[in-house]
Amino acid sequence: MNLGFIGIGLMGRPMTLRLLAAGHRVTVWNRSREKLAAVVEKGASSGGSPAEVARESEIVMMCVTDQRAAEEVLFGADGVTAGAKPGSIVVDFSSIAPASAREFATRLEAMGIGLVDAPVSGGVAGAENGSLAIMAGGREEHVERVRSVVMHLAQRFTRMGIPAPGRRRSSRTR
Repeated sequence: MNLGFIGIGLMGRPMTLRLLAAGHRVTVWNRSREKLAAVVEKGASSGGSPAEVARESEIVMMCVTDQRAAEEVLFGADGVTAGAKPGSIVVDFSSIAPASAREFATRLEAMGIGLVDAPVSGGVAGAENGSLAIMAGGREEHVERVRSVVMHLAQRFTRMGIPAPGRRRSSRTR
């Protein structure tokens, strides 16, 4: 599967390396280009922008510093939405406010792009050894579509609900 990963920092680097080790093709982007070297030398392709990453990917994962960075990466002039195809899914591992996740989901859905809001727990060690706990918000079909990929990163991947306003919450699933 063609994947994208945006945000090759303390968490993004080991997560990307695990995806590469699992045999996925991963296109990466980071604001600080020097951070890409560690994953490019292991087989990742370097994208010139978030839009380029999205053009090359069925699923775009991101782990960025805050919701302002997440919004810029998604909706900026050369952001994910400038390159993503309808039917693509974004998995956001960043820690952002629930209201922002709901807003982003609504905006992406209007463009035919799904969002799985997936904050992680377990720190760098968990990212390195694939033992993260990930709580996912999103449409059930989107969560299930990314489950096999995310399980390379996590010991537990639990769907908690949907990040769009006006939707009922579902029961927890594993």
